[in-house]
Amino acid sequence: MSKGLAAGILIAIVFGGLLGFGLTYFFLMNNSGKILQTEQLEVRTQAILVDSDTTPQMIPDMTISINTSGSSYLILRFTTMYIHTIYSGHDGASIYNINLTLNGETIIKGYIGYNTSSILSNTIEFFSSFTLEYTTDVLPAGTYTITVTWESLISGKYTDSQLIFCSSFFNYSRYLIVQEIHI
Repeated sequence: MSKGLAAGILIAIVFGGLLGFGLTYFFLMNNSGKILQTEQLEVRTQAILVDSDTTPQMIPDMTISINTSGSSYLILRFTTMYIHTIYSGHDGASIYNINLTLNGETIIKGYIGYNTSSILSNTIEFFSSFTLEYTTDVLPAGTYTITVTWESLISGKYTDSQLIFCSSFFNYSRYLIVQEIHI
C-alpha cells in the first residue's frame, strides 16, 4: 500500500471519528427545548364567584412559585371545568374575567360570559371547560410566582349569577401547570 493511500485512510478515519463525536455531542448535549422542570397543582375543592365580586381575587389554591436557572422560558397553563349559573330574573350580561399573573402582573386574560336581552324566566346553567395558556419570553434566573385570579365584570344583585369551579356535584379538578424550558 502506498504512503499516500495509507495517509488518506488515516485522515478519513480521524475526520470520521471527529465528525461522529461532533454529531453525538450536538444531538446528546444540546438541551434546546428540554423541559427543565414541571410544577403542577391539581385542586378538587369548590370555588365560587358571584356577580357582585367585582374586585380581582386569587382563585383558592392556585399559586405556584418556581425557581428558574436562567436561559429559559416558562409555559403556563390553567385549565378547569366550570358551571356558569344565571338565575331567573336576570337581565343583561354576566361576564367573569380569569387572569394568569406572573409576579403580580396580569399576562393573559380570558372571559366566561352570557348576555340576554330580556329577563330570564328560568334559571340556566352552562357546563364547559376553560383554559388559559401563555409562554413567556426568555427569563433570567430567579423565583417567579404564578397565580390565577378572577372577578365579575358586571355587578349584579349577588344572586343574579355565579361561576363555580370544581362543583361538589361533579368530580373534576382545576389545574395550574408551569414548565421551565431551556432555550
